[in-house]
Amino acid sequence: MKSDIIFEDKNNYLQIKYYGYNNVEIFFDSLEKAFKICKEKNYPNLVLDILNVDFGKITFTDKYDAGEKIAELFSYPKKVAVLAPKKFHDSLAENVATNRGANIKAFHDINDAIKWIIE
Repeated sequence: MKSDIIFEDKNNYLQIKYYGYNNVEIFFDSLEKAFKICKEKNYPNLVLDILNVDFGKITFTDKYDAGEKIAELFSYPKKVAVLAPKKFHDSLAENVATNRGANIKAFHDINDAIKWIIE
């Protein structure tokens, strides 16, 4: 499966769609870019769509580190919604980020994610 990261400007948020496997360094770089875009364009919210990620290569440590990175960068946007497949959602990154002050929540449906970020 080809790896790709697509940044999409929406009305009140930035959405990033991940495809295939993106190693942790590439993922962290994309997060830094996303948070910078949100701040520059005054987007209050961010949606990370990882529905099409190959989770077979993602480790427990990768998930933990992702949560720490999101919390480290979290000053703007106000909310981060993560679209994750049910079978791979174990809340680790979400809990790590939340415990460090980020306002993040995982979803399995884009409509639920959008509803939450616009509340």
